[in-house]
Amino acid sequence: MSTENLNQNNEKPVVEKEKKELTPQELQKRKKMIIFPLLFLLFAVDVADLRPVRG
Repeated sequence: MSTENLNQNNEKPVVEKEKKELTPQELQKRKKMIIFPLLFLLFAVDVADLRPVRG
């Protein structure tokens, strides 16, 4: 066995998957799945900064 075909634990050979070409719709969907949560987090942080601090 060559070391290239083993994972870090030396248990099972690593199976290389063929890269599937994505359609333009799939690419757009993946971009949205990254962008929308990031925008939500940015909005949530901004709103949290606007709240008055109770002392």
